[in-house]
Amino acid sequence: MHAGLHGLLSLPVLLLVAPFAPGLFMVILIFEMVLHYHIDWAKAQIVSRRGIDERDSAYWHYLGLDQAAHQLTYVAMLAALTV
Repeated sequence: MHAGLHGLLSLPVLLLVAPFAPGLFMVILIFEMVLHYHIDWAKAQIVSRRGIDERDSAYWHYLGLDQAAHQLTYVAMLAALTV
């Protein structure tokens, strides 16, 4: 549900940034939702398997990597619209 919400909320941004490419929107939104889910899933798996939580500095390092991956997803989305 979380990943789907991100995909849904990306739609208005895509409409503002590239109203000329509505055909790509569905592909880009599906890409974002699937990638967002897997980024979050991977972080949750690593954190869980290593037994770390918010009290551990490693948790915050993984959260930073998680957020960087999400931001790179947005860069890739915008790059796809400029090709």
